[in-house]
Amino acid sequence: DKNINNLFECIKDVFLASNRDNANLYISTETVWLHIADGSHKWVKCKRCGKLSPFDLFSKCGECFNSTDLVEITSEKLSRFDFWRSPVVKPSSVYAINTEEHTAQLSHKDNQSELWSPTEEYEMHFQDIGVGENGDKTVDVLSCTTTMEVGIDIGSLTAVGLRNIPPMRENYQQRAGRAGRKSAAISTIVTYTDNRPHDSYYFHNPEAIISGVPRTPWIDVDNKKLAYRHMNVICVTEFFDMMGTGADEIGICDFFRTDYKNFEKFISGKRKSDFDWKTLLPEGIDFNIAEYKKEILFQLEELRKSTEEFPEEYQDGDNHQKKSVLDTFLERGIFPTYSFPKDVVSFYVENEKGSSIKEKPERALDIGISEYAPGRLVVINKVTYKSGGIYSFHSKFRADEQEHPARPFFESKSKEYFKDLYYCGNSACSWMGLKHEDQCPFCGKPTIRSQKMLKPWGFAPVNGTSAKEAGAEAEMTYAEEPCYSITPKESEMETVIGFRNLRYSKRSDDPLIILNKGPKSTGFMVCKDCGAAVPGDDEAILRKVNKPYRHPYTNYSCHHGAGRVVNTYLGNQFRTDMVVYEITLDAKQVNVNPGGLWIRRAGQSLAEAMTLAGGRLLDIEFNEIKSGYRLRYSEDGFKAYVDVFLFDSLSSGAGYCSALAERTEELMEETKKVLVSCHAGCDSACHECLMHYWNQRVHGLLDRFAALELLEWCENSSLPSELSYAQQEKLLEPLNALGAEYKIVGDGIHHFVAMQNKKCKIAAYPAMWCESSILLPIGTITLVDKLLKYALPKADELIRNGWKRYFDVE
Repeated sequence: DKNINNLFECIKDVFLASNRDNANLYISTETVWLHIADGSHKWVKCKRCGKLSPFDLFSKCGECFNSTDLVEITSEKLSRFDFWRSPVVKPSSVYAINTEEHTAQLSHKDNQSELWSPTEEYEMHFQDIGVGENGDKTVDVLSCTTTMEVGIDIGSLTAVGLRNIPPMRENYQQRAGRAGRKSAAISTIVTYTDNRPHDSYYFHNPEAIISGVPRTPWIDVDNKKLAYRHMNVICVTEFFDMMGTGADEIGICDFFRTDYKNFEKFISGKRKSDFDWKTLLPEGIDFNIAEYKKEILFQLEELRKSTEEFPEEYQDGDNHQKKSVLDTFLERGIFPTYSFPKDVVSFYVENEKGSSIKEKPERALDIGISEYAPGRLVVINKVTYKSGGIYSFHSKFRADEQEHPARPFFESKSKEYFKDLYYCGNSACSWMGLKHEDQCPFCGKPTIRSQKMLKPWGFAPVNGTSAKEAGAEAEMTYAEEPCYSITPKESEMETVIGFRNLRYSKRSDDPLIILNKGPKSTGFMVCKDCGAAVPGDDEAILRKVNKPYRHPYTNYSCHHGAGRVVNTYLGNQFRTDMVVYEITLDAKQVNVNPGGLWIRRAGQSLAEAMTLAGGRLLDIEFNEIKSGYRLRYSEDGFKAYVDVFLFDSLSSGAGYCSALAERTEELMEETKKVLVSCHAGCDSACHECLMHYWNQRVHGLLDRFAALELLEWCENSSLPSELSYAQQEKLLEPLNALGAEYKIVGDGIHHFVAMQNKKCKIAAYPAMWCESSILLPIGTITLVDKLLKYALPKADELIRNGWKRYFDVE
């Protein structure tokens, strides 16, 4: 309220200043607004910036400030804004625009009681079909995600507004092409460019997205994993043909009970000559029949164990129908799919009785452990929910588990959902794994610690109900950067021509761990009976929360009894194809201290830049490649390694990282372009170059110049040159604004700390330099450039300590 009052006072001041003849007249806020709204007020437009304003600011534009090129707007030109002005000037009736969401997340429907899903209803109401029935209103605006591309019939459109730049030009052209069809003679497409490098790139190169030629379809034909999945289709189809049925007609649980033994014999009896593999598989793939049979039987055996332990998880819909063999094989990646995520989790919103599902949005697990994590707010179809439990709708209907549906997941024999996680307690090390080690495989120290890791099987809102939006506050937690704990063997490493300190290794089906450690790494408190969960490690907070669901047959309350609550991280280990780039650093020349301000910034920034560069190089959406980095040190301490690993984010393994490995020189060149060319000219990182929504957790670490220094070392072992006098002047000058008793002064050659009629030299040097290699006169206070850039209070402390040492002052 105080800020609003201040705003009105400013408006009155401007109004008085622009009406100097009546400067002595008191004008109320109401008078200001009425005078602006009525038709007698004269509006002005700036010819430089195009801003339309009810006032000038001392004959200057109030938007760009410098321009005096203002023109008065006539009533005729002002009439184009009558849609907004008329209801204010001449109030008559208020028009409401009804907007609805059209996304795949609202596609769920109860097959027993609902004829249409919410998205299907909104489509019809957008076309005025069924309006008026049951009080339904016309939908004026559809707010769509990629559902806009799938060819739904939404009638004649004259305008499309895009909230951000679509992933690729064919996406843009398909979405924009929804307008102007049928009888529409003129269509308009307005695209808002978001604050991220992808949008910025196409904002500066619009022709590439508007009129660029669609990409040529590409697939990694050398990917043996994809080839074997196609062979799986052939074998399964042949088997069910023999049975006189199809994979879409038999439930997965029934298959393992009655047909699996016969299928095992069928596969075991297969010979290489039974396949026309030279025709079926691309040239260059060596079809090893023994390897193939071992792989498919291993996958099916893992699936069989899962269906026996959690049969309710293989049900489809509210009516508890069993999932078919076809659907299950597609979801588990046994059959080839269009690379949709294999590990997905749902957020279950049930009806008041808990007998059916109202809404069931889904996310890939690596994203879901952040966006659906306990404490986060989730908005579904205009209703706000606060996540408060690990839960699956079907689990509460399992026999003997109505009062503790989470228990089977915690006590699973296979430990698929709840297991021990091991990590190195050395703060300078990043090793993490699921297998116990006596000493850390990275740093060699016996500092192995353990914590519990829970793979969520689904999520539900607090107490199973919606939250009061006015009082709902999100408790934000995020997934950590992916952890990769395998070190490639020397024989698996490839050198790169033109790069002295760079090697790479193509990896297939390697494990990655993604964790959400909760607020400040305190984890989450989870009830092992009902699944109720809260962020943090305070069990008392959990006791204030009820079970995260309702049951149609029982009405018990879970009290989260003693010994039934566990503190755990949320996470998952998954396997994917990747390429690991190893950069070797000389610890005698380079500052490899993980507590410093250089190596972590350089490693993180280079990984992000390589992701963006890889997307541009392969002409794909950059989110289809993800990255991480880690630090390793040699046993003698003379060398350090920055490993940047790129991996396919799609569970089916699209082969993008394999393609990048073959084009490493091009990738590094494109990475350099990403780091050098920032349209905003930032001095570290911004949304024009490296920052975007998906890496917001590490925005504070991004520094394109640190990454450039690492890239230069990678190529030719070069270090950044000594900072010039002018560069040091710019870095040291902010210290004088701290109000300290000392001053930084210079003589054109050196800089000094001056205090109490005394002086001592001070110098700044690149943070990449190893401190022990710096040759400066004794008594010189030295500070790294990034300390002066990012941590002035710490720099001030070092200056004071250096002054005391130099002058021996207590």
